[in-house]
Amino acid sequence: MTIFTKGPWEFGVRADGSLWLSIGDPRTGRHYQADLHCSEADARLIVASPKIYEALQEAKVQVEIDRKS
Repeated sequence: MTIFTKGPWEFGVRADGSLWLSIGDPRTGRHYQADLHCSEADARLIVASPKIYEALQEAKVQVEIDRKS
């Protein structure tokens, strides 16, 4: 099983066009922020990945249920 930081993940674009990624919430626990060296589209995919992973897990369960019926 893959272990990753579940989030919440956010990204932003600075005035100079550079990107940053923030993982976690400093008000409720650990928080990390880093510069991103990728396109804005890639940053959006990175931020969406926890939700995509969750949706894939739900789809996997449904496929297994469908196979049994």
